[in-house]
Amino acid sequence: MKRTLAIVLLITVSCSSDYEPKFSGVGAFTHPPRTLVLQVMGGEESRTTLPGGESIGYRFAQWTKAGEELLVVQTRSGGEDCSDYQILTIDTEGAILDTVYQAPTATPLNFNLAPNDSLIMLKTYDSDCRDWSTNFIYTFYNRHLKTALPDTIKVGNTLGLLLDETLWSPDSRKVIIPQWSGPQVKAFVYDLATKDSTYIDKGSNFIWSPTDNNIVSYIKDYSIYTKNIVTGETELLYEGKKKKGANRFRWSPQGDYLRIHVRSYMLNVEAPMTQRTVVVYLSLPDKKESRTFLDDQHIDTWR
Repeated sequence: MKRTLAIVLLITVSCSSDYEPKFSGVGAFTHPPRTLVLQVMGGEESRTTLPGGESIGYRFAQWTKAGEELLVVQTRSGGEDCSDYQILTIDTEGAILDTVYQAPTATPLNFNLAPNDSLIMLKTYDSDCRDWSTNFIYTFYNRHLKTALPDTIKVGNTLGLLLDETLWSPDSRKVIIPQWSGPQVKAFVYDLATKDSTYIDKGSNFIWSPTDNNIVSYIKDYSIYTKNIVTGETELLYEGKKKKGANRFRWSPQGDYLRIHVRSYMLNVEAPMTQRTVVVYLSLPDKKESRTFLDDQHIDTWR
């Protein structure tokens, strides 16, 4: 489930234990294969059919900084399990405005837009149209100049690891690179300016603080931690337990609160997140935690 670039939400809370931050903003996601969904938090939802026939699909919608356009990956099926991939700019009515990037033939593609609204991290891997590779490559691309940066990061298996919305540092100089390490996920930070890599930890849901270029947050042992990549210091933000452990979380744009999806149990058995999503809000200045709420909002990218 999303950086001040992609999340421009206004949050108001009371000081009681019953607070629920009130988000205002418009979410966006694609519903396969060609439906763009715009969802007002706590309000209406609109659906637009994106152009193309049965061989065309769209994924990974992300707002641009202005909040009036989105970037999406378009897939074109060529038969025999082969597809071509490109990144397009579309408006909120689904009209295609520009082709930002076209991947080499039959090269599966995901991407992540930086807060500066220019740089894109591209995640690709080689495919023979039959087998899924476990060797992934991260490269960087300026969407306005339509030129590639020389940086290339080759990692091992990242199959199934989504690109979270806040992988970029607020200054757009550093990115988080997660990858599998046996049954666990580990992550490191890559600095585009210095070309240095800094190991973070093993865990999940590695995302950047929206207000600090040195602070990365993540889930480990049901709890949420931060790590300062300069000093190496870690801090416990949310202490979870097996039956109230963090599954995923995101920051408020101002860095004051966390919105935490917690594990939900029914009859002592953990319920799938697709069936029942439970959310708690954590105030970071005073470490106050809200009561739990059932959540039915789809949050991928916000403006």
